[in-house]
Parts: sequence; structure tokens; C-alpha cells
Amino acid sequence: VPGEVLYPVKLATERVQTTFATSSERRARLHTEFAGRRLQEVTEITYSTRDGKDERVRTAVAGFRNELASANGELSNSDVTGPEATAIAMVIDRKTDEYESVIARSEAALPEGTKPSVADALQAVEAVDAHAISSLVTSHEATQEPQTAVHLESSFQETYNTLKLRLTLD
Repeated sequence: VPGEVLYPVKLATERVQTTFATSSERRARLHTEFAGRRLQEVTEITYSTRDGKDERVRTAVAGFRNELASANGELSNSDVTGPEATAIAMVIDRKTDEYESVIARSEAALPEGTKPSVADALQAVEAVDAHAISSLVTSHEATQEPQTAVHLESSFQETYNTLKLRLTLD
């Protein structure tokens, strides 16, 4: 985790992996995987007893946002109606749902000084997810691929259920 001696080695290894990835889809998958690792680091730091939690959480959150932006960049740089963009958008959509859940579960335990940066990260997740969904809709309108229809239907159903639950709780 940030602040440990071997952390820069971990980051360098990840950079090498993305450098040698042969496709945008593979790079996007790696970036989403690494973003998940940064969130795991946030959780580990939050529940640790070591000093300097605020700065270490902010470092991990910044890394999370960078990885998320890189995955989104891979989506932006691909042909929106091509199969690679569709695959990237589906990966990002699935992962952003996971990220939102992890952030929501750990929010109460976060150090007070880190809550604004985590809230900003959550907004970034929502923006990237909206971009992925928009890309999937555009791709589906152009190609009418059954897999995009199934994915979009599932995503919209999940969003509908979440909104319905919020209304019930309100």
C-alpha cells in the first residue's frame, strides 16, 4: 500500500504490464484491475493502525482515479461501434458497479480528512460509467448486437432496481 517501501515496485510492475498489452481492450482490462487494487488499498489503509492514514488514502484514491481515467481513455480512443469498444465498455460498466459498492461499504470507516477526495472519486466513477453506457447504447444502435442488448437490459434493470429501492427507503 502507499507508504510502504515496495509500493513503487508494485506500480512499476503494473506500468510494464500496460506497456506490453497488445490491444486497447487488454489495456482497459488492466487499468480496471489496477483501479480495483487501489480501492483495496484504500480499504486496507482505512482499517490499519498505522499513522498517516489521510495522506496514504489520498494517494491510493488518486491512483484509483488515474487508473479509471486511463481505462476511460482506452474507450474514448477506440471506434465506438467496433467490437473492441463494446468489450471495453462492458468491462468498465461491470467494474464501475463494483467500485461504487466498495466505496459505499467503506465510506463510514474512512478517515474524516479523506472523505472529500473519496466523494470526488465516486463522482468520477459515475461519469466513467455514464460514458461506458453511452458508448454501449451507440454501439447497439449501430450494430444491433445481441450481447449489447442483453448487457444494456441488465444494466438498466439494475439501475431501475436501485432507484426503486431508494424511493422505498425515502
